[in-house]
Amino acid sequence: MYGGDAGTNAFVDRYVTPAAAELGVTVHRVPVAETTAAVHRVVPNAGPARAPAARSI
Repeated sequence: MYGGDAGTNAFVDRYVTPAAAELGVTVHRVPVAETTAAVHRVVPNAGPARAPAARSI
């Protein structure tokens, strides 16, 4: 989830985390400084984005 918004973080902490706990799910927010860092946490070997290949019709 995107963690860069204080309002969203508060909602998750106040409502989502307790509701998930009732279902046996642990929500653990991990702050990241930028989107690239978040992508590398999820997909550790992700390289830079590539431009789509040119196609001729």
